[in-house]
Amino acid sequence: MKSIKIFFFLMVLFTISVSCSDEILPEPNIKGKEASKKCATSVITIESGSAGVVLPQRDMSLSQQPSSRATVIMNEMFELTEDNSFETDAYLIKEDDEEDDNDNRKLAYLHIRWTSKSKTSNGWHLSTYCPKITLEWINKKSVDINPGENWYIAGIVGGDMEREKGIPNTVEFYGQDGKKPKVLNGSVAGSSTKHEFNVPFVANWVKVDIKGKNKIDFHNMRFEPQGVVFKVRVKRSDKLLKPEEHQYMFSSTGLSPNGFFCFVNYDKEKDPLQKNSVRVSHKNSVKDYWVWHHPTDYHELGEGPETQTGNRIMARLKEYQFSKVWELRYRYTYSAAKETGKDYDEFYVWGMPINGGEYVDIFSYKGKGNKDKAECDYSKAKISLDNTTAITSAHGGFMLGWLNGQGKVRGEFLCGTPHTNEYQRVDSWEPYKGKVIEVNLKEMFPGDNRYKWRVPLARMAKSNLAVPERVFTEIDEKDLVFTNDIEPHSGKGQFQQQQLQTLVEAGKAPKGYHIPSIEELGAALPYVTEKCYADWQVKKKDLEGRNLGFTDSKSPEGPSLDGYFKEWLQLKDLQGFSAPSLYNSIYKTVVNGNSKVIYGIRFEHVRSKDNKDLTGNRYRCAYRFVIHTEDKDKGCNVDGRGRRLAITARWIGNLPITIDEISNPEYWNKNNSNDVVRILNDDGNSKGLQIIDDACYFSASKVFSDAYDPGNSYRVFFCRYFHPNGFYRGRMFNPKEQKKGSIRCFANWSLSEKDPIAPRQQRITGAHNEEYYK
Repeated sequence: MKSIKIFFFLMVLFTISVSCSDEILPEPNIKGKEASKKCATSVITIESGSAGVVLPQRDMSLSQQPSSRATVIMNEMFELTEDNSFETDAYLIKEDDEEDDNDNRKLAYLHIRWTSKSKTSNGWHLSTYCPKITLEWINKKSVDINPGENWYIAGIVGGDMEREKGIPNTVEFYGQDGKKPKVLNGSVAGSSTKHEFNVPFVANWVKVDIKGKNKIDFHNMRFEPQGVVFKVRVKRSDKLLKPEEHQYMFSSTGLSPNGFFCFVNYDKEKDPLQKNSVRVSHKNSVKDYWVWHHPTDYHELGEGPETQTGNRIMARLKEYQFSKVWELRYRYTYSAAKETGKDYDEFYVWGMPINGGEYVDIFSYKGKGNKDKAECDYSKAKISLDNTTAITSAHGGFMLGWLNGQGKVRGEFLCGTPHTNEYQRVDSWEPYKGKVIEVNLKEMFPGDNRYKWRVPLARMAKSNLAVPERVFTEIDEKDLVFTNDIEPHSGKGQFQQQQLQTLVEAGKAPKGYHIPSIEELGAALPYVTEKCYADWQVKKKDLEGRNLGFTDSKSPEGPSLDGYFKEWLQLKDLQGFSAPSLYNSIYKTVVNGNSKVIYGIRFEHVRSKDNKDLTGNRYRCAYRFVIHTEDKDKGCNVDGRGRRLAITARWIGNLPITIDEISNPEYWNKNNSNDVVRILNDDGNSKGLQIIDDACYFSASKVFSDAYDPGNSYRVFFCRYFHPNGFYRGRMFNPKEQKKGSIRCFANWSLSEKDPIAPRQQRITGAHNEEYYK
């Protein structure tokens, strides 16, 4: 992979023979705890033991800082330092006819403290002598270790020994309720360059020498690092972000550190999310004893459709089936220092390969109204594997550009099995186990020359088009200007439909702008066509002309803007022509008395075989819609500042965030330096469907594009309305009534976001700005 640096761990092995000594050392029970009273125990002697450690080929800075048992300490080059004690959770296993029998194998746990460690320029030496060390027997029956028998030893550095009903059979690497969490990027006292990691180093089975009854030697244990390590370096931009906004997220459906090494047999058939079954035997590598603790990485996405599965007529006998959709993805957030003037942030992430993605559970129940008693049929579970690993901002708003050498940036760090050209192809992380991947990123404003206007709302002008003294076909574009005022009912932007028609047919607008189509207005207002279930099966179709929001004026049951939708958005098509594209969007309405707010995660990539859209998640944004009305009895968000719609959009790209997370007001109160805010102030007098407290915005899209001749003053244009119950697409049927609406122009696709006339450079000069009205 030419844009990823890989540092291979060198297999440097050293052994030292240590003879017996008369010194008696304290018995090193498990992490200072007493041995389990539920296990049979015995005592043996380790007359001589030695091991080598696998190290990356890097220089190290050394220190005498103490180490905690459950972590390893490394410097900024991911090199083990001498702070480590290398305490080891180890197992002894006997080779015999019962070794493959889970209930009868002779398997014992022991905890090794190395009595000697030394370092040369090439690696580490570990050795030990233990005249008395306790063995805990997994199957509750102790045996002696006798000459002539074949015994093997294996060990793990790092992690936490956890006991199942008192039995020490797993070494765990994930945090649980009531237990200390896993450690990543932990600080080491007295050093700014060292970090604590809960990362496993595994030594596979090696044969022991039996020197006498219950007396053993072992040599040539080889501890090798497991999983894939990412060293992430981010160039900060204090001009772009506030000090507290430097927060990053690593997410992956292909890697996770949440798991454990299991020393009892574990069946993949009973847990299909695992990569393999565990069979404990000296013939099988301990590296393959890893089991993914996937409940730690579960995120519920919602429910799929409910259907009746039988032909029963009586309500109590009817059988129903529905699905629940989950995402299996590891997420890790790193909050960088809040100090200013810092050039770079660095952090590390570790994980083992997993089978993540979307997971669908099938539930069934009998009897109408008994859904709460539904049971899951795990044999019908569906897994949509999705190997995706991304490094993004933690809350959206800025992009972490992937530095590709010579200062070139290729967009967000996104690896995996490609769905779009956003991805660098990595079909499997298995070849990268035991390696460090160095990733260099920079904080930057979202977008590039090819994929512009990453927040579609940013193309919308900040204020309405001002009505000129006279509207005519040959009007000069310099006479078309914006009001630069967002005060409701100012009257500066009231257009008759006939005036709109003249401007549209003449192609007139301020320089660098145009009157948007109905699909382009989808960048500001929801424009859905289908409501779906959580698994994106279609629930309702043909919603373009329906009322959408909190309630549906035409249909009491909806569709409210809650759940999963497919909706239109028109960008400048990257293949050379303009055409609307269909995206996935998720909405949620939150009503609390007079307060009504709609939240959305909009413009997600539609992963279907016939989708030829090239944009992927490059235009994926979080939205918040707050409709302010004037009617105190039937309105919403009434604050005395006039009828208006406040829209806030934040770019999120490939950030794995849920609709529940963005519907929390705290999400919008922080990390908002680059939010895009637009206020649609009511400046017309049309009542469309005669809904009280509504407001109208014109589009350039004709309802009957082929029905009338050019110049026909009765041509009808689509409009977008907002009102106390949400949004709808409407039209003005009779221009002779001289109803008026507002026009909000969009920047041309070819205009640079940094251009002096671009929307982001516009300033509101009226009495109050966006902050006052949002």
